[in-house]
Amino acid sequence: MTSLTKILLQKSYSDLLQQPINQIYRDIKSVHKDAFADNERIVFIDDVVDELPAKTAMLKYIDRILEHLDIDKFFIEVINWGNIHVKNPTNYAIPDSMCITPYLSLEIDVDGGFHRCIGT
Repeated sequence: MTSLTKILLQKSYSDLLQQPINQIYRDIKSVHKDAFADNERIVFIDDVVDELPAKTAMLKYIDRILEHLDIDKFFIEVINWGNIHVKNPTNYAIPDSMCITPYLSLEIDVDGGFHRCIGT
């Protein structure tokens, strides 16, 4: 990133792994545009150990959101920093055969409970 880069959204993996599953979609959707400027970026800070299975599922889920919203990976920046161990991470393991759209308004708690998310 250069000093001229405009950060539209900045989230750490450790935070994403501890929030409801649909929050990532809402965060990315809130900065979505029909066209991004060349200097605009969505920044993710990779601060979680690599061997965490939930991290792999979360990254796959983020890729599906970016594809759904038609956001090119050119506008995504990942900064590697840290090696936090997250306890009881959110389960982002959604099968590829399942459409994610109905789950964008479903809140799944880290303890496995779920309910409709009424707020947007």
